[in-house]
Amino acid sequence: MSNFKGNKYILYGIPERYLNHSCNANTKTNRLRKADVATRDIKNGEEITANYPKENVPGLNFKCKYGSKKCKEIIKN
Repeated sequence: MSNFKGNKYILYGIPERYLNHSCNANTKTNRLRKADVATRDIKNGEEITANYPKENVPGLNFKCKYGSKKCKEIIKN
């Protein structure tokens, strides 16, 4: 974990490959820093999630089962 101007970041190559999808994600991608940044406080033990796809991913097509009010229902490229 890294600190930058009082904010904590986890830095790692392509961020989304380590995160599960949620239509109500608790992170957003900061492409400049190549990191996902929390959009709210994340509780200890809570899963870190991303709302993807953020770009076309060949072969990506699945039904979202989270049931969030922001649900996209079908995630596809």
